[in-house]
Parts: sequence; structure tokens; C-alpha cells
Amino acid sequence: MEKILNNKDSLIPLKDFIALIGYKSTSSYYQMLKNDKTAPKPIKLLGRKVFLSSQEVNSWIESKKAARG
Repeated sequence: MEKILNNKDSLIPLKDFIALIGYKSTSSYYQMLKNDKTAPKPIKLLGRKVFLSSQEVNSWIESKKAARG
């Protein structure tokens, strides 16, 4: 899978990450967060806006690819 963003660490809106991994809702993401301790952690900014680090997202995706063997 291609890198989501360039090497610079950017912020990805949570809704974009949810769409990327095929989830339908934010509650699915938070359930995954409880069950997968390696999942990218949320960064809350601007009141209720939630983002993820692009570097953490890319690392998480790469670790999932490596784990499948």
C-alpha cells in the first residue's frame, strides 16, 4: 500500500482514516482502539476535531502488512 502522505508528519482527520480502513463509524474506530493497542491514537484539536498522525497511520499499516506473513 502506498504511503498516505509524504514523509512529513501531517494530521489526518479521523473521518478520512475511518474511510481508509473501511469502517462505517467513529464508534468502530474507538472499539478497535480498545482491542488493538498498536492502533494509531487520536489527537484532539480545535474542540471536538479528532486527527491522527500520518506517520503513526503509515507505521500501523506497515505493521499489519508484515504481520500477515
